[in-house]
Amino acid sequence: RHTEQNGRNLTNAFAEHIHRTIASVDQILLRIAAEHERAPDAFDLHAWTQRQERLQSLFTKLVIVDRDGHIVQDSEKSERILTILGQRENLIAHQGQGGAGLLISRPFLDRISGETTVQLSRPLKRPDGAFNGMVAAFIAPEALSQLYDSIDIGPN
Repeated sequence: RHTEQNGRNLTNAFAEHIHRTIASVDQILLRIAAEHERAPDAFDLHAWTQRQERLQSLFTKLVIVDRDGHIVQDSEKSERILTILGQRENLIAHQGQGGAGLLISRPFLDRISGETTVQLSRPLKRPDGAFNGMVAAFIAPEALSQLYDSIDIGPN
């Protein structure tokens, strides 16, 4: 009985950890989307990210993608870039669903970093409400499983 209760408690703790991590990243995406939509030409993702030091542990990078699938801003680079987004599943879903809310991709191999990552994204809108791209956070799957590594349940 005690073992079953411990198992349920650990399951609940793991689920809560994953939920909180995703909710925290989603709040970041919502803030970026709101600021970008207010002044899309003036918004600087790299500078914004540098001011948010404590948040950087939640993701490996953030990008702003235009409606055509070009990465136009990257949290890791201060200069403007124009790179094609490799993993387009979320972009296509945002376009097709009139914007959709938070989307979470399946894990995939990021062609730039060579690392397995998960993409969380939110749509960007023009003032008339039309789809204007997306903001995406890339997180390592390990970020979702950190709690698992810290628990020692013993040999049995």
